[in-house]
Amino acid sequence: MVSSFKSDLMKVLITGASGFVGTALTQKLIQKGYEVIGVSRNPMKQQDRQGLRWVTLGNAPETDAVIHLAGENVLGIWIESKKRRVYQSRIEGTRRLMETIHSWARKPTVLIGASAVGIYEDHGSEIIEENHGSDSEGGFLAQVCHDWESENRKAEKQGVRVVLTRIGLVMDPSDGMLGKQWRTMKCRVCLLPAKPADYLPWISLEDLVRLIIYSLENNQVQGAINATAPHPIQAQEWMDELDRYFKFWIKGFLPEFFLKPLGKEFCQVLYSSKRVVPRKLLDLGFEFSHSTWQKYLASLFPDS
Repeated sequence: MVSSFKSDLMKVLITGASGFVGTALTQKLIQKGYEVIGVSRNPMKQQDRQGLRWVTLGNAPETDAVIHLAGENVLGIWIESKKRRVYQSRIEGTRRLMETIHSWARKPTVLIGASAVGIYEDHGSEIIEENHGSDSEGGFLAQVCHDWESENRKAEKQGVRVVLTRIGLVMDPSDGMLGKQWRTMKCRVCLLPAKPADYLPWISLEDLVRLIIYSLENNQVQGAINATAPHPIQAQEWMDELDRYFKFWIKGFLPEFFLKPLGKEFCQVLYSSKRVVPRKLLDLGFEFSHSTWQKYLASLFPDS
């Protein structure tokens, strides 16, 4: 039996609360009766509402839990200035968060920090579980994730339970990988920057929000967890399943040289195969709403 510490009016501090994942997570937490404190550099530009108020990190009150999602979007041309922003927003931002937690007389019970499957290198068809370890020498993104997790783990020295969510490709028609292609797919065009045999470590936005809340409420969840669906899918099948619903006129895989202007390192991340499995969550009994790509698409097209 997994124990829980949730109270009816539990306060949660969230960095990145206005982002793609943060917005959905905040909405769900409020629905469940949590009080959410969103961190913003300019709280005056945000809108408080029932269950949600905004503060700067320096003015953040003591809370029962912290969820740390903030970080510069990795999408873009990986010139040195972009890479510096990606790195510093995560590492320096986490260090400032640690300083805030350190200043609190009452520490949070849990810190849930975002990470990414980018911590793993391309392993072809090999299954990657959490005990695989990280590949800190595997390129820029792997180094970012490795250092980001290390900074988050410093909260353990303050008696805080730390969960590191290695997030996969988040799928939702509103944003993320799927959302960015949704409009062109409605025009019956699908061009994917991948190789057909590559494994895509995906997860639905709904399941990501659910597993973050599961990690928040259950103290047996600790350390690094793979935040991906149980069944990673190869790029060819990903596209073929979508084709059943959209009936593409044009579909195919973009050759890597088309995206070379984005940077060699960024292309290496895009054109990699990561068969990531959430072994720790499955062993704990977490049940995914969308365990397979087929089930997820069926939920998006219930009348098809």
